[in-house]
Amino acid sequence: MSTNTRSFGNDRRHRGFARRLFFEQQLVQAKENLADAEEALKRTQQKTGLIQLDGQARAVIESVAQLRGQMAANRSRYEPCTNLPPKGIRIFG
Repeated sequence: MSTNTRSFGNDRRHRGFARRLFFEQQLVQAKENLADAEEALKRTQQKTGLIQLDGQARAVIESVAQLRGQMAANRSRYEPCTNLPPKGIRIFG
């Protein structure tokens, strides 16, 4: 293996390590931000006794509820039919 090839391999490993370290740091920061936001939410709930959702949050929650309803309604289309007559019995219409 030539010196250039080894150097290139080491450089790739170094960049990979640096990327991993960066994303690990970002993950730690995101977790801290989430914990801070959760704590602020708890304080708001305790202070006011309720949470007022803004229009966007309300729309997202309503959309999720509608999608869940549609999924439940359509689920029967994809589940096997269990009310078929036993094999060997013919139904004439």
